[in-house]
Amino acid sequence: MKGIDLLADIFLFIVLLMVTILMSALIWVFTVVYGVEASFGLVNPRTVTMTVLFKPINYESTFISFLECDYVAPSGRVIPMKKILNAVAIQNTTIIWLDGESIDAEATTTTLLNKMSDKPYLLKIVKPEIIIAEHNFQQLQQFQKTNTKLFLLNGNYVDLEFYVG
Repeated sequence: MKGIDLLADIFLFIVLLMVTILMSALIWVFTVVYGVEASFGLVNPRTVTMTVLFKPINYESTFISFLECDYVAPSGRVIPMKKILNAVAIQNTTIIWLDGESIDAEATTTTLLNKMSDKPYLLKIVKPEIIIAEHNFQQLQQFQKTNTKLFLLNGNYVDLEFYVG
């Protein structure tokens, strides 16, 4: 009987070994399928990277505070910057006629933005594309974009984009 018990024990050992191998393989397959290895940092099957280049809150607040600034015309009248930018979008040029005065919107916005930002920047309207202000922007490969909508008199809007490098 000793030989039969030995044969049964060897058979049981082989079956247990095969079940262990099958269970290990099944667990490995599930870890690969569900990306558990990636959560442990062992392997990165799917890599999604997002690079925040600069300080988005800082540039967003700079852009919003720029829009809230006022321009003091040579006659002493105070004109809000939003009104100047709306006139640029409506008249489709940077030299605008507003409230009985001719205003160079490019010079006024460049002066204000130079005081607010020491980084290269570009301020433009999209569709039709009008570059309102620019300072050393052509040399940049990486930049941060901030945008808003300008509402025109007829209810339509244009996109105003501010790029900072």
